[in-house]
Amino acid sequence: MERKQVVLVTPESCIPNFTVEKHLLWGAKLRKKEVDLDQVSEIKNSLGINYSGKVSKLSLGMRERVSLATVLIARPKVALVDEGFGNIDNRIEVIKAFREFAIKLKMDVIFATQHLEDTKVADHFYQMENGKATRVN
Repeated sequence: MERKQVVLVTPESCIPNFTVEKHLLWGAKLRKKEVDLDQVSEIKNSLGINYSGKVSKLSLGMRERVSLATVLIARPKVALVDEGFGNIDNRIEVIKAFREFAIKLKMDVIFATQHLEDTKVADHFYQMENGKATRVN
């Protein structure tokens, strides 16, 4: 049975001492997945990753983009994204781009957010209140 079918992404998911390129390929290497370098380039462009130095030198938003791209390149069955878009300036566009790639890669995504506007790009929206999840759409 293949390991790591579910991956958690948080704002702290990056590995700061890696270069961006090493980080992007790390998850796929760990999962023993072949990497399509054209697809890596497409993912980087779609998520707005245009830096190639150390991850530790990036802003929080760019670190989140790198972590999200790393998950897409690793291709788990499910990605749990906990506030993984919170520090990104053009958050809705990045969520849409991430979602498009996830659909293309047949990856399910569950994301938690405190930003109500983020839910507009979700297939389903559940609101937590008093420990209970209620489906809103």
